Amino acid sequence: MYKINNQKLMLLICTMSLSACVLVKSADPTATPSASVLPLTLTVTVPHTWEEIGGGCLLNSGAVYCWSSGSFPSGPNQSDTQVHPTLITTLPGAPSKVVMYSNRGCGIFSGGAIRCWGMGYDPATPIIASGATDISMSYFSGTVNQTCAIVNGGAKCWGYNAEGEIGDGTTTDRITPVDVSGLTSGVSAISVGLRHSCAVKNGAAFCWGSNIAGELGDGTTTESHIPVAVSGMNSGVTAIAASYGSYGAQGDQTFAIKDGTVYGWGMNDLNQLGDGTTTERHTPVALPGLSGGFTSVDTGGAASCALKSGSLWCWGDNLSGNLATGNTNNFTTPVQVSIAEPVRQFETSGVRTCAATENKIYCWGYNGDGEITAGTSNVLSPTVIYSR
Repeated sequence: MYKINNQKLMLLICTMSLSACVLVKSADPTATPSASVLPLTLTVTVPHTWEEIGGGCLLNSGAVYCWSSGSFPSGPNQSDTQVHPTLITTLPGAPSKVVMYSNRGCGIFSGGAIRCWGMGYDPATPIIASGATDISMSYFSGTVNQTCAIVNGGAKCWGYNAEGEIGDGTTTDRITPVDVSGLTSGVSAISVGLRHSCAVKNGAAFCWGSNIAGELGDGTTTESHIPVAVSGMNSGVTAIAASYGSYGAQGDQTFAIKDGTVYGWGMNDLNQLGDGTTTERHTPVALPGLSGGFTSVDTGGAASCALKSGSLWCWGDNLSGNLATGNTNNFTTPVQVSIAEPVRQFETSGVRTCAATENKIYCWGYNGDGEITAGTSNVLSPTVIYSR
């Protein structure tokens, strides 16, 4: 077991649109959090294993810390940019998962309770009392659009709903969770995009909401306020990712893994789909070079990545060095990220990506607020930010 300041820990790293983070979970969830538990420095020891990548900040015994701009929805010592981990707030217990964007965070706590903070939310009052196993949140233009979760095997969503992205058959915004139509059981994966959402139910992919670029994958561009089946994705789907568009309206694409192969559909004007074209796709197409053995996929804005047996591949727009090629040249098909150690987990915000190996955390891409290294120059190659 590895330790930080003698605290037994597990670690989660994340990128998000405006922050670079790690989530650390104490082995003792009853411990009293304190601002002095963690050193205010980016020099920490990384544990041997990884809980998961995603979410929002550094968390220790229920206390959430963040750094970089836009990561401080509630708590003391707030400013636009923080160089060191800074306490946001004390939460009731230690979450098993956290998702966080610039003005709100949510986590899954003991018993599967979902608690949120920021934007007027009180973490002492759960949004969902129990049964949650996964959560996804979208972010655009400085605010959270909508949130979805898997609760007791079914999908529930709440938030912005102008284009039916909540999936309850209406366009009414929801301040509390509601069931997604037809997805009340059998849901194993869920992902919230910029204007649409997707889920996997019993191995089949479903999407709902905006369909302006064919991101629902049903062969049309017709908006749907309830889930529709994705064409050709009626079995064997193990992962799905709806892009939330971290900059501009470039979040209208979706990716899924079926039988180990990565498929994409939707907007493609900046090679977002990585299929060698800029042709908009209204039904799934297999991505070249990404067949067989892939286990996870993530997307945000105009860049995406997928993982196979420790090998990470990325594709899409490379304006900020999102593809880790050492330059900002555009590539029309997926490229392999050069990291010596096998990658265990990763996350991309579309403008920045982080990946965890057994011993290190690497990040690359947008660095306008020092999210990766000192200064503001973008980082074009994988750069170690933590090492054990």
